[in-house]
Amino acid sequence: MRKPLEEMYGAETFAKTWAAWIDGVSEIEKRSDGNICKEVLPQVKCPTLIIHGEKDPMMPGFHADYLHKHIKGSRLHVMAEGKHNLHLRFAEEFNSLVEEFLITITSAKIEVNGVHLHYQQTGKGDHPLLLLPGALGSSQTDFGPQLKSLNKERFTVVSWDPRGYGRSIPPQREYPLDFYHTDAQDAVDLMNALHFRRFSLLGWSGGGIAALITASKYPSLVCKLVVWGANAYISQEDIVSLDKSVRDVSKWSEKMRKTMVEMYGAEYFTKTWAAWIDVINAFGKEPDGNMCRDILPQVKCPILIVHGEKDAVLLRDHADYLHEQIKGSRLHLMAEGKHNLHLQFAEEFNSLVEEFLMSQD
Repeated sequence: MRKPLEEMYGAETFAKTWAAWIDGVSEIEKRSDGNICKEVLPQVKCPTLIIHGEKDPMMPGFHADYLHKHIKGSRLHVMAEGKHNLHLRFAEEFNSLVEEFLITITSAKIEVNGVHLHYQQTGKGDHPLLLLPGALGSSQTDFGPQLKSLNKERFTVVSWDPRGYGRSIPPQREYPLDFYHTDAQDAVDLMNALHFRRFSLLGWSGGGIAALITASKYPSLVCKLVVWGANAYISQEDIVSLDKSVRDVSKWSEKMRKTMVEMYGAEYFTKTWAAWIDVINAFGKEPDGNMCRDILPQVKCPILIVHGEKDAVLLRDHADYLHEQIKGSRLHLMAEGKHNLHLQFAEEFNSLVEEFLMSQD
């Protein structure tokens, strides 16, 4: 370890310069509460990959955790056997990780309908896809395995943060009863702004509702549609299920809650989630709990409806209803799937979606 540095600098210069570096680090700790660059972290807006070796004797793991917490939307990758020089010790793994991060996904904002919408884009295929996230969802939190692994030769994949979600803040999220229609309009106008004339939609949960509305209103623009965890109405049984499973964020798993708090901060997350629960209850007071029942007969494109049989948030009745009401639709059940089946079983889900999108329906 010492030999390459002495060969580079000479023993005397190396020893003197290293001692000066140690003194400088010690002085920073004394002068400014150990601050090296804490204040700049909130200004880091570009996609950031933080890598940490769990066996690094020089840099404890809490430093990587701190960076991840304070750089919004950052990605943290931990290498179990990595030490401080992990890029040399595990060069192939490190290079592959960095190449995947740098090459495959671009991240940007574009003004649409008066809002600067954040989106991510990957792939160079001639079949554009737009991924629509669920409640409080974002490209970063909801579609990592799809951005990473959907076929980039066949598809150009775009994933976005709807207004008030993820990195499309401001504005703050609002929930009038027509907010899914607003998301649908923004989705179409985003793809137009990106110069995609026709495209397919993949919508999860609330994103599935917005996707259904989009397909019904713009049949000439939408090639195919995939929805999962989506519903056209809300019943009292559904409201009871939501109250039991997700209303109280303090009862969420630590992993689920941590992701949202890191993205939004505890106050915005709690307030916005409560507002979403309130509007879902408001839908329950509409005739027949209507959310988008009326538009289903206008969905004319080929559609794949996916449902996880262990979904604790949405009953199977909703998938069956969509299948019955949308002529020619295809229903696929995943026996072990939960509400986030595309994350749980990403490889199976991606394969299913690619087969559907590439078929000659």
